[in-house]
Order: sequence, then C-alpha cells, then structure tokens
Amino acid sequence: MDKRLFVFPFEELNSVAFANARIFLEKVESTTDGSKVRFEAIGPDDFVGLFFHADRLLTTGPLLTDYSKIMNHREFKYENWSSQERVLKRVFEFFMFKSSQSKQAALNLLPTSVYFRLPFRIRAHGRVRRFYLQSGYRKNYVLPLRGEYNLVEPGENFAVSTRQKYKPKDLGQLLEGQFKDIQSMITLGGLISDNQLDAALSDALENMSPRQRHEYNSLCEALDSDEYPGGMALLRTRNKSVASIHNANVERLSPILSALSELGIGVINTGAPCKPLGSMVDQDFSHTLPPVAVMSLARKAVLVLTSAEGDFFSGWAQMPFDFIFFDREWSMSLTRPVSLIEARKLAGKRDLHLHDQSKIQNSGVIVEEIKAHLKLKLLDRRRESGN
Repeated sequence: MDKRLFVFPFEELNSVAFANARIFLEKVESTTDGSKVRFEAIGPDDFVGLFFHADRLLTTGPLLTDYSKIMNHREFKYENWSSQERVLKRVFEFFMFKSSQSKQAALNLLPTSVYFRLPFRIRAHGRVRRFYLQSGYRKNYVLPLRGEYNLVEPGENFAVSTRQKYKPKDLGQLLEGQFKDIQSMITLGGLISDNQLDAALSDALENMSPRQRHEYNSLCEALDSDEYPGGMALLRTRNKSVASIHNANVERLSPILSALSELGIGVINTGAPCKPLGSMVDQDFSHTLPPVAVMSLARKAVLVLTSAEGDFFSGWAQMPFDFIFFDREWSMSLTRPVSLIEARKLAGKRDLHLHDQSKIQNSGVIVEEIKAHLKLKLLDRRRESGN
C-alpha cells in the first residue's frame, strides 16, 4: 500500500487548507482508479487537526501555539549535510554573499524540473527554512519516518487541478491552482462534516494547555449566553502587524454590528488576536486556541461572521455551517479569479456576502438581509430535523 505522509506546511496557515483539499482530491482519484493509498499527516498539536481528510494524524507535541513564532524563529541547528549538499551550499554562499534573496533569485532561474531535483535543504526558503529546518523539526520528527512513508514536505508547491509543481516565483499560478483545488473539493462534497469537526475537537481538547482549556470554556460559556433574545453571533477579526492590510476594517464592520444589535443579537469578537471593537460588541476575545476548537465552537453561534479577504479564509471556507462574509473574496483578485463562496453556494450553503459598499452603509438594508438569512437557516434546520 502507498502510504503518504503530509507534513504540516511551515509556510503559512493557508498551506494546510490547500493540503487538506489535496488529500481529499487524491483520495477521490485513488478510489476511482482502484489504487490503495493511505493518507496520514504529521504536525504540532494545535494545528495538525486541520488535516480533516487525513486517515490518521501524528502529533509532535505542543511545539507551536502561536503561528507567528515560525517567522520569528532564529535558532539554527544544521542537520547532518551530505557532501553534495555541503558543496552546493558553499557555491551559493560564495557567489550569492549568503543572501537568501539572491540565492532564491538564482534558484528561480533554473528550469522547474531541475529546481525540484535539488536537495530539499538547498531549495527550502523563507518560513520553511526558519522553523522546519532550523529548529530541527525535520530531522527529529520527519526524517525518521522516511522509510515508512512517501513524504509530502513543505514547499512542494503542487496543485492537483493543474498536476504541476511551481517554483516560488510562480506564486500567482500556484495560488490559482490551489484555490481551484479547494473549489473542487467543495463542489465534490468535501466540506468538513460535523463528525470530522467533533473528532478534531476531541483530539484538540486532549492536548490543550490549562490556559487554552480556560479560554475554551470561557468562549463556550459566552456563546451559550441567553442574555440576548436573538442569540449570540461569533465574529472573527484579524489584528496583526504582519500583512496588516488584511486586518479587520472597523468602519466596514460598524453598520453590520449596529444591525445585529437592532435584531437583538449579541456579538463575541474573536481572534488571535482580535481587532479591539470595545462597546461595538459584547466581548473582545483574543485567544491562543487551536483553530479547530474555534471552528467547532462556531456551530453554537446563531451567526458566524468572518472575512473573505484573509485570516485563514481558505480553511474556514471548508466548514459545514453558513457564514456572513463582510468583505471581498481575496482569491477573486487573482489573474484568473477563483471563488470559494460560489463553490459553497453550489454545495448548498446559504452564506450572506455583505461586500457591496453601497449596501453595507445602509443599516436598514443590512437588517433585512440578515433577517432573510436567519429565516433560511431556520428553514434548513427544520428540514434537517424533519419538522
């Protein structure tokens, strides 16, 4: 049997959403052609659960609870380099003055077929080099399994939809292919099920720190509150120094939050960390919870509001519940636009997309749209329960 081990991609969190879609699509392919393939994944406790479609998860302990630590990692531990790798490294250092930017520029000149034949440690770049290699993660956790599995390591840059690998300079083409992978996964019935969310949550709860357990219980209690007649909504906002252009836009959120208040709906503003909204919401709730814990708890909310521009939208778009999206979908800005929201619509999801600036400034229009959205959700629940 072909056993493939997908290694948690220490590039950015979106990469694990792309990998999850790849697993689903390759499972479909293996079922169609009759080949026997087992898909497993390995990664830190807080993040490995995002491989929802893997057959088995291997955890490597609580190494990483804050994803920003990948970018800030500076500890350097070389693995045992082969003589060939040492020669290549010295050549690059001599000619490229040890500049990672110059080295990557030189590598990008190579044909793709040659580039991916280079030793992994030579072509690894950016965040992959900072944490996956330099921390010793690859050496200590992944390489010992090389004889048992076919490894799918970070930086492979593969898209099932195009059957191609892409060098870092071809990032736009890679993202088009990988967003298409998620799009295909959704339309083929690959949205994450409640059972998969329950299983991921169960694993996450086992591995939570005391602080995380307290945060989980607090968020659970907040969402269960009966203080508001319309129930509690969960809002996801982003507030980070890296790529701050994708942080939540308070001006855009203001009329939406006013509409929710008018409807008697309370709002818990979550994020890691969240954008402080003060009196506009009932609680600002910054946390260190595993993503799967928040995804699972979101099912308690009467409404889930999230960005479609960033903040791990590629992962949240795979969830089984309905959303209110409050900005434009980032992947629609690609050279060849790809819409996950449209794919969700084809899959039967009743998302509300409040991205039209003229509408979003009109609180009355928003109130009516949210009312209609809630009515559709109620009808769906009654249909599911048989009433």
